[in-house]
Amino acid sequence: PEYHFSNRFEFKGNESQCTLLVKEGIITEIMVNGAAGLETTCRKITGCRHMVEDVQEVLEKENIFNPDFDVYNFF
Repeated sequence: PEYHFSNRFEFKGNESQCTLLVKEGIITEIMVNGAAGLETTCRKITGCRHMVEDVQEVLEKENIFNPDFDVYNFF
């Protein structure tokens, strides 16, 4: 099924928001507002399955995993 997921969270001291469009379990679109650099990070998970392990793997592989960032902000 297709669904939207939206969440607000704090990142590097800034209020941020992301909205994901997920189709058949795959993140197909991401809209982000908030902390500088967050949009670039979020674009990397477009095309990824909307599963914690998959998103975290992409962030680690791209060397953009940040200890200040909670991967569960996308879930």
